[in-house]
Amino acid sequence: MSPTTPSWDQLLRPILNALRSRQGRPGLTGLHGSTTGFSLTLLARELADTSWLIVTATDEAAERLYEDLRFFHAMLGLSPEALALFPEWETLPYESTPPHVELIARRMRTLHRLVGAGPPPPQMERSRTTLVTSVPALVQRLLPASVFSEACLRIRPGDTLERETLASRLLRLGYRRGSVVEIPGEFSIRGG
Repeated sequence: MSPTTPSWDQLLRPILNALRSRQGRPGLTGLHGSTTGFSLTLLARELADTSWLIVTATDEAAERLYEDLRFFHAMLGLSPEALALFPEWETLPYESTPPHVELIARRMRTLHRLVGAGPPPPQMERSRTTLVTSVPALVQRLLPASVFSEACLRIRPGDTLERETLASRLLRLGYRRGSVVEIPGEFSIRGG
């Protein structure tokens, strides 16, 4: 590197200072490929107690940035568990084809984490989350956080539950009862 080429630290310092002082609208433009993820990871490392909402134009861009952030977090010794991806629905609200069950599960896990209904991932404080999403995902309506939290159900090994009460609640939450569980969103009750 030549003496006139600025380091990443020098390039990011004005943005970091603006973020710390909460003044102005810092911008970092003209980045290509994974340099966006690298730059955001460096900023996240310096602002370790700050949560981030990162919004991209498309869901594909959000997925790529999320994967870049996971890579650079791990490379720089930050926990990738602080990252969350909130994808858009792949179908429109009134289409006859329902969203894929894995997409539903991914969105629910992210919402569960954001509303604080579950424990934070290992080695991470609840206060620090970097959420990556897209404009289409962000503009889609959601349940109020309180309604979502009330619908969450945590069952731990050793818990004692009334079988029919549990089955009734799972059905109200949208689960399907069957003889065999094959995909997320299904449940089965066995034994007597």
